[in-house]
Amino acid sequence: MEIKAICFDIDGTMYPLWMTHLFLIPTLFPSLSLMQSVQHFRHAIREENGEKTDPENQEGFLYRQALFVQKELKSTFSLEEIRDKIDTQFYERMKSSFSHIRAYPFLRETILLIKEKNIKIAALSDFPVEDKLKSLKVEDLIDYSACTEESGYLKPHKAPFAYMGTMMDTPLRNILYVGDSYRKDIIGASRVGMKTCLLLPHCHGKNNKEKFPLANFICCDYKDMKRQLSQLFN
Repeated sequence: MEIKAICFDIDGTMYPLWMTHLFLIPTLFPSLSLMQSVQHFRHAIREENGEKTDPENQEGFLYRQALFVQKELKSTFSLEEIRDKIDTQFYERMKSSFSHIRAYPFLRETILLIKEKNIKIAALSDFPVEDKLKSLKVEDLIDYSACTEESGYLKPHKAPFAYMGTMMDTPLRNILYVGDSYRKDIIGASRVGMKTCLLLPHCHGKNNKEKFPLANFICCDYKDMKRQLSQLFN
């Protein structure tokens, strides 16, 4: 297994998932129905019903999102007005809230080990990255970062993973993708031929390979990941 690049999911992987849920609470106000519709869209686009984003980039994603919300809420607001409302209530508030996230123990030490091996390091999030990597104190170690929206889709669609491969200029078969969601991260990355590592907290002493067959590695925490990567590199 030749690994030339490692890409980390951010939310729930670099820091605990409960923080994601906690810091999304401010985005529910002032319009709960608006936020519910945004979440309905994000759930629907993950179902991959064959509908295309046009164009297949972040602009296309935001247009598709606003159109979905407009139709679901039967809103009389224009698409531009809806986009502004989503930006103010969702994206701007999320940017402020997520500045308080804190990394899992041994995240930085694990990434430092990877850097020592001259392996490219990337980070990918279903939400805008903004200052997350700075808050997690790993910004100086990450070579590439992106939001899945930039590909026009969300995980587990193939597009975000292919987008990262292009960004890193690395064959997909030589990329190890690290994530905490089997469905979104592991299944999604394996579809494009990436190797995969599932971060599964509190899995010590359990045999999870049968339950998660597409995961090439299963790690309980970053200390465990550092150990397994050391063995792989040697």
